[in-house]
Amino acid sequence: MITGSQVNLVHCIAKDLELTNVELGESSKKTPRRIIHFSDGIVEEYSSDEETTDMKTPLVPRPPKNFDQHSFAIIPYLWFYLTLALSKSYRLAENAGEKICWLLVLCISIYLSIYLSIYLSIYLSQYICLQANLSSYLFISIHNSHSLSESLSFCLCLSVCLSVCLSLSLSLSLS
Repeated sequence: MITGSQVNLVHCIAKDLELTNVELGESSKKTPRRIIHFSDGIVEEYSSDEETTDMKTPLVPRPPKNFDQHSFAIIPYLWFYLTLALSKSYRLAENAGEKICWLLVLCISIYLSIYLSIYLSIYLSQYICLQANLSSYLFISIHNSHSLSESLSFCLCLSVCLSVCLSLSLSLSLS
């Protein structure tokens, strides 16, 4: 028999009661707020009471209520975006020009030879004009110049012209 201090639970439970499948009632399944996929597995993150209050704040702050849109200076922003667009378009044009030159096999040596041939023809024409009356022309140009720098620059130009002509005549005579 069962006394007051000793309770045998086996005798208290009905024989037809199944304890393995116990229904706890209707429970709502929580949906995870986000699912994070890792290489080791999946983590489901559920929302809590603290996080729901944070979710109500907007991600982008709104301007204050006393913000006057008519006094807002738009010119610095326009200047910034205009210079940004111009610098990016300049870089794009520069890169496109380089790619086109690379595609058409244009290089600096071609431009340099064209540049030198143009200026060489100019200096040769000046040399031919100066060759007939070089001394009188040099004397007149030095005395007509207003400063010493003009006369020195003219003499420098003349010496460059003469050296180019001499080197050209030497190269033509050697070939």
